[in-house]
Amino acid sequence: MELPKTTPSRVPYSLAQRCAHLPSRSTAASFNRGIPDLEGVLTSRVVTFRIGPDRKPFQIHEKLVASRSVIFDRMLANNMRESLEGVVDIEDVEPEVFTSFINFAFYGNYDVPTSHKFRKAKDQEPDNAKLIPGETYDSLLEHVLKYDFRLSKKQPYLRYLTLFINQGTPGKLYGMPPGLPWSKDEELEANFDLMVANRLFGEICMHHVQLYIFADRYDIAQLRQVSLHRLHSSLTRARLSDAGYQLLFGVIEFAFTNTMPGDKIQKLLIQTCVADFSMVRAMPSFTDLLHRVPELGVEIMTELPTYWEERKKAINDVNAKFASAQPDATASKEKS
Repeated sequence: MELPKTTPSRVPYSLAQRCAHLPSRSTAASFNRGIPDLEGVLTSRVVTFRIGPDRKPFQIHEKLVASRSVIFDRMLANNMRESLEGVVDIEDVEPEVFTSFINFAFYGNYDVPTSHKFRKAKDQEPDNAKLIPGETYDSLLEHVLKYDFRLSKKQPYLRYLTLFINQGTPGKLYGMPPGLPWSKDEELEANFDLMVANRLFGEICMHHVQLYIFADRYDIAQLRQVSLHRLHSSLTRARLSDAGYQLLFGVIEFAFTNTMPGDKIQKLLIQTCVADFSMVRAMPSFTDLLHRVPELGVEIMTELPTYWEERKKAINDVNAKFASAQPDATASKEKS
């Protein structure tokens, strides 16, 4: 999988900096189930978004994007060029990512573009076809389900793995934001990962990461949390071969390059490495990853529980790492 081009970790100056000190309208709000003012959205001005290096045009109702993003609201509510001309250029975002944002703006969730490719590929290959040569390992979820749940209270590694997987449930660190509709496609996506192993794993995870970065740039807090939840779901349910781990490492490198230290998506990827550490460190390409992303090694060592110490202390250490995990789905980075 070829990595997308490196992009800046925050909104480009041409958009964000020019919007930072402008007033926003009261229409910008967090997502509620459905669109509260659908008529207002559909009767608002149509703005052209030209997305990607090829400037693919999207005709979007102004109020739809303004109600989801403080940045877009400021941009289109004031006497900026984008507002006066009704044209917004965003060259460093893929059209598929922008499409997922619009999907979210309407429905509170989004589709993964590769799902249609999967259906086509599945129809063409026999059930016993191996999609990627080499051994395929259990997913994290499958691995933990093999053990008696009572062991997770006694063995630090199983305790960590169990708590990490549970962080995708509502109210936890990587849970779906409250009030958003459940999407059947999300569960199908998890099944895609299980059935095709690695063919789409890299593309699916990269899409979630790119959408998270887009949401971070344009201050769409709930979309950040949704994409984080979807990424966690994919990471915990994917059966990976050696090639799959290499794709995972590419996703990690891209995420660390395009987000700030301490970002929640970095924490998710660090915890993924710790939860699957015996496999991660056994991959030959892991050393190369640490050379390219040296801060990852430091973060992993910090996150690793004290397994080598007395068991009770180790269990307490694991519990402490998940004690106050709360999603920031309703938090906004808007500065007054």
